[in-house]
Amino acid sequence: MRLLSYSIDGDHGFGLLTADRAGVIDLGCRLDAEDLGALLAGEGLDAARPFLDEPADHAVADIVFERLLPSPGKIFCIGVNYGGRAQEYDDPADAAYPSVFVRFPPSFTGHEQPVIRPPESEQLDYEGEIVVVLGANGAGKTTTLRAICNMVAGAGTVMFDGNDISKSDTAHIVNAGIAHVPQGRGTFAALTVMENLEVGAYTRTDDEVQSDIEMWFGKYPVLGERRKQAAG
Repeated sequence: MRLLSYSIDGDHGFGLLTADRAGVIDLGCRLDAEDLGALLAGEGLDAARPFLDEPADHAVADIVFERLLPSPGKIFCIGVNYGGRAQEYDDPADAAYPSVFVRFPPSFTGHEQPVIRPPESEQLDYEGEIVVVLGANGAGKTTTLRAICNMVAGAGTVMFDGNDISKSDTAHIVNAGIAHVPQGRGTFAALTVMENLEVGAYTRTDDEVQSDIEMWFGKYPVLGERRKQAAG
């Protein structure tokens, strides 16, 4: 029994693949379930079995495959190649344990549907890390970020891209690729929105600064509309 979620002419459905894999048996019109996830959480797979020999309602050629579960509650992934992964990252300390990580629905795609390459990398297998510093007002969150860039005195060692930047000046650290993105109050009020973005790219020497700015205007149209407006 092969289950699938699909859309056809903009309408979403779920069903069974026929034995010859050329047709789809619509379960949405046969069962009281909103989608495949609801079916699995409710009546379960046994409710679908009586319809295995039903005639197809749609041809596979006419549908668009969608994510199997439209709205999964939690997605936990276990890295099974953790030994090899530890070698890849030169970190034997975690070779004995699998890596556990989460994924989110938008990172999945339907069968035969295009995979969207992340803009941060030319590779599809892009890996990154997000670290969150939590604390009350005055706990030192902003001070920690400033200490990383040597904007305030600090103690200890800061490694970036394999290099110790603890003794580097702030300008060198920024040129190396570390940047602060302030929340709300960090713009140059006397400059326009466009000028603020251009200042943010001050250290870049490539020819793609303007195209990158236009890309973000595309993602945030209001920002583009206000490009000539003072940021303050």
